Amino acid sequence: MRRRVVAGLAVLLVVVAATVWWRVVRAPERPGVPADALSPAGTSLPDGLVVPVGSRLVGQPAATVTAEGVPGWRAVLLVDDDPLRAWRSLVGTLDDTLGLSLDTSSVPGCTREDGLTCALDVAGSSSSGRTSLVGARIERVEGDVTGRWTIVLTGEDGGTTPPGDLPSWPGGDVPEAPGARPRPGTGEPLATETLADRKDCGRYVLLAGSELLVQYSRGSQTGGFGVLLRVSSEADVAEVAAAYAEQARQHDGPVETTTRRTSTATVTRLVPPGGAGGHQATILAVDVASGDDLIYYDLLND
Repeated sequence: MRRRVVAGLAVLLVVVAATVWWRVVRAPERPGVPADALSPAGTSLPDGLVVPVGSRLVGQPAATVTAEGVPGWRAVLLVDDDPLRAWRSLVGTLDDTLGLSLDTSSVPGCTREDGLTCALDVAGSSSSGRTSLVGARIERVEGDVTGRWTIVLTGEDGGTTPPGDLPSWPGGDVPEAPGARPRPGTGEPLATETLADRKDCGRYVLLAGSELLVQYSRGSQTGGFGVLLRVSSEADVAEVAAAYAEQARQHDGPVETTTRRTSTATVTRLVPPGGAGGHQATILAVDVASGDDLIYYDLLND
């Protein structure tokens, strides 16, 4: 009997050890973006840019159009580890592609404000001959589901670089990215730490037919969020986006809708009634010709 007990304990220990090994070796290092929603460094971006070393593209870029009708685009990058390494690589890509003269060794655009703040707006001629204004921001969002830094890239036709000297990173250690929270299920908050009023956690929630990939923004200075959602294959992106527009509605009235088509996707911009004394939302529904449909959902506290 004693031998059987010992043998049983030995088997149990082997099973436990194997389980621990599987979790440590095979499990993702951090929760967050599913692997099939990420594209590696070197992936093409608009305006002749590519995803810089040290980062990956989440979903795909979205075509945009400003209120004045100027076309552009937006993309969200997930930083693999060191945000300064990814930023330096990004600056080098912008320098080469847009014909700039930036000193990558100084890490331009980065300061110690809030631990680390990197921001850059540059204009130049892309490989297509168009003049483009490209903006880049590093974001560290409390309550995000990735546990990593993100970089938000935007592009716009035309434009000029704002005047003034760029700050440069003074050196020293970079703060850690915030800890990741579990990805929400249907009916759970899209954001938990960045809303102006905690009671809004029960209003701005994940809707059926979508999953949260990343929170890439804290919204405005007084609260809100920017989230990138993937639409399930069983759901219709137009219907899910319309439901989010109703979620963000502040007043009666029609939802402003504009559509832009590219070679890879049809992007519909929805702006529900909002503004003074509440929130203003902008929703981009990206109907992808091949692959997963996406929704960019920005909510700014006014």
